Amino acid sequence: MVHLQPPAEAAQTAEAAAKEGFNAGELIIEHVSNSSVDDPLIHLPRVFGIDMSVTKHVFMEWAVAAILFVGITWLVRRYLAQERLIPGRAASLLEITLEFVRDSIAGPNLGQKWVRAWTPMLLTLFLFIFTCNLMGVIPLFDVLELLNSTVIHAGPDSWFTHLLHGGVTATGNYNVTAALATIAFFAIIVAGTQAHGFVKHWKNLVPGGLPWPIYIMLIPIEILGMFVRPFALTMRLAANMTGGHIAILAILSFVFLFTEMFGRAIAGIGVGLAVNARSRTARVLWPLGGYVVAVAAHAIWNTSTIYGFDSFGLVYVVLMAPAFVGLVGLAVWSRRSERRMLEASLNDAARRGLVPATDIGWLVDLNARRRSRAYARQLGGKPAERAMRDYQQAAIELGFLHYRLLRGTPPPDYVSRGQKFLERIDALRPSIAFPGQVVPTR
Repeated sequence: MVHLQPPAEAAQTAEAAAKEGFNAGELIIEHVSNSSVDDPLIHLPRVFGIDMSVTKHVFMEWAVAAILFVGITWLVRRYLAQERLIPGRAASLLEITLEFVRDSIAGPNLGQKWVRAWTPMLLTLFLFIFTCNLMGVIPLFDVLELLNSTVIHAGPDSWFTHLLHGGVTATGNYNVTAALATIAFFAIIVAGTQAHGFVKHWKNLVPGGLPWPIYIMLIPIEILGMFVRPFALTMRLAANMTGGHIAILAILSFVFLFTEMFGRAIAGIGVGLAVNARSRTARVLWPLGGYVVAVAAHAIWNTSTIYGFDSFGLVYVVLMAPAFVGLVGLAVWSRRSERRMLEASLNDAARRGLVPATDIGWLVDLNARRRSRAYARQLGGKPAERAMRDYQQAAIELGFLHYRLLRGTPPPDYVSRGQKFLERIDALRPSIAFPGQVVPTR
């Protein structure tokens, strides 16, 4: 059951929030940064002066390692326990990943002699980084936070509440990426020493046969490059993950804009349904119903923000998100129904000799209309593209107008408007050509 504050407390909370102001930077940093080191999830003793306590990012590393260890062990044992060694879907996906790392990463860079020796380490790093990145995309802790505020109601000092704070993407932490880069740094040295020997590995840093003054400049540059590459890997992965999540949070903030437009959209949908309605009663009720729903949705949203984040999150999940999905579905359905409507009306118009039948396929489909304009621009430049656009607009307007006639609801000025569209079509059609079509046929 959702916990709502009494009106007095709600007013005090709203007044305090207004005085404090909304800090978008603090909210974003809360979702991408590590939890506080002073208040870790698990307290551990210091080792050589280093605090070994577990923070949110360390916890996520442990979670990813456990998921990979348990999941891969279970898949491999399940595969080997079969009488006929036929991999399932998950085992096939793991096999595809292994072959990709072996053939596309290890083989070209290490040679076939050392593929079997280094593929396990490369595969481990690949799966660990990929899973850490994937965990940052799945809104698991956001769902847990919503459940905590609406159902669980864990105390502010509980371990579960501490777990919800902080970012979930461990690879957005520079300490994690620096550790991975350090592993890669020493692995390169070990692999080169195995393949060429200790002395020749270091000699391979610079090409042979150059004048000795060149080596004075080249050797320090190559040695510096050995350390620059791990540093670049450290910064690039952490910065990409952090910047990506900040961008996602910024995009999610568009929900507030969507909320403001939601009411106007519902009212507009009601007007649009009224235009196509046959009965006078429906023409009155559709706009009125859209207006009532718009006002109710706006009132519910404003009320939820007054009573705190608990109601705010619940209204967003229960009302606004499904409404957004419904509007997207309505847009897809409207686009498909528009094509069916134009096909029916234009085919009837073609049988009456009003429009060329060969043009219908290029008029009812949105992608076909775009290709037609591109084809016209290719043949005759912008004037030809403008003529094609004007022709398409006149034919489509005629199709919508004719569809209302077929439905039995023609407007009073049907004849005059239709005549204007036909005059534009007859004037423009001789000067345009669709792809693969030169002479129109009626």
